[in-house]
Amino acid sequence: MKHPYLKPLQLHPDSEDYKIHEKNKSPKILTKRLRELVPLLNFTKTTVVKVEGNYTELEMPLLEETMNQNGTHQASVFYLIADYTAGVGMFGALPGVYVTGINDRCHAYPVQYWLKSGKVVHLKPGLKTITAISRISSNDAFKMRQELISKGVTELKVNVDIYESGTRIAYTTHLMGLYGDIPRFEGRKINMFQNQNAMLSANMIAGLKSDSLSSRISTGLGKALANRFVYNTPELPEIIKSREISLNSFYQKYSEFQQVLILGLGLDTYPNRSSSQKNKQWFGIDLRGSIKQRKAMFEENNIDDSMIIKIAANLVSNDWFDKLIKSGFDTTKDTLVVMEGICMYLNTTALYRIFKKIKYGIKANNVFLWLDYVSEELYKTNIESARNFLNNISRLGEPFISSEREINIIREELLIKIEDIVAEKCSKYTNSDENIFEIYGFMKILIGNNSNSRKGQSTNNASQFRRKAREIEL
Repeated sequence: MKHPYLKPLQLHPDSEDYKIHEKNKSPKILTKRLRELVPLLNFTKTTVVKVEGNYTELEMPLLEETMNQNGTHQASVFYLIADYTAGVGMFGALPGVYVTGINDRCHAYPVQYWLKSGKVVHLKPGLKTITAISRISSNDAFKMRQELISKGVTELKVNVDIYESGTRIAYTTHLMGLYGDIPRFEGRKINMFQNQNAMLSANMIAGLKSDSLSSRISTGLGKALANRFVYNTPELPEIIKSREISLNSFYQKYSEFQQVLILGLGLDTYPNRSSSQKNKQWFGIDLRGSIKQRKAMFEENNIDDSMIIKIAANLVSNDWFDKLIKSGFDTTKDTLVVMEGICMYLNTTALYRIFKKIKYGIKANNVFLWLDYVSEELYKTNIESARNFLNNISRLGEPFISSEREINIIREELLIKIEDIVAEKCSKYTNSDENIFEIYGFMKILIGNNSNSRKGQSTNNASQFRRKAREIEL
């Protein structure tokens, strides 16, 4: 079964690629989405006029708010319109890709941009509406496809000419990076863009949380990101609030446990603000960039973070558990494991390997795992709020690809009994009747080693698991 949102990029586009691209490059849709994502483009009334193959045209009127003291276009607007003309132009030349956050999720190759440098040369002042045009050659377009396929990243110097009433008044050269925005499958090294998105996402989530420490560290960028995201996804604050309640209840129920492992530590402040938890030994694993971000933000706000042993590791790599052991983690102690906001982003095989490390790597009989999940219905429903949520979630991170279906496949393979799982819906903690709160939930799983005698039986089912995993992955 092909994955609905992750189609590998082909050297030559097929009919499906062209059909999807024709819809995604609609000037009306691109204008609307760009203005939503970048409010400055809405303020300047920038409009996508035409995207035809290798030719792209954007337009910007002269506004009182954006003119300088001489009554001409402020110089910075030339840089702005050239930036997005170059980006839209690269997209227009690549049938088979879609831009996460701009286009709806679809069966194509997801990409995001990074502006590396730009240069503007002014020839004449702009007195009226300006038009920016980019032309990308077929050779450059083909080279981009090749590099995206082979390396997952490509760069291109894009020349943009800016006209007023048919006369060229400026020209620019922008160096743009284009990155494949695909999930972190097992064994795949994280790229710069994914690392940056993980840090931005953690900052935004901190801006949505209710505790005072999260509020302190998320001032500025975090709150701005949260406000921007909530504008397009108004259900998110309730989801975060219910997640906090469920997780706090989990910690309180097992308050006697002296060892806690947080997978995907981010900017989690629970260990820092829970006086009753001070006698615990906390371990937190996250990407190296996220660990550095946490250290800098907590130090800047004078928040004691010494109770947490922080391990820089990629959870889809093979060595994260070895690093955990070397940091002093005691595999014989009863342990709480928390996976907040992780499971939806990883495929079945990657999740299975993480679960297996927890189940058989920790020797204690009592190991409880808390996680949040989405139901399979989220990917199939016609509920507008659910579709918007899926489309918008990728604006600050990777796309959701997994659900409770994958978790159940893993549960069966690891022989975790159904009675060892307590699942609850987000709607339990909200007063809203929105259907999206019925397809987001939380699980508490007894995943301890008390069934270790069955490990051999589980191993015999490995081929069956691989067969099931292949059915729902690329």
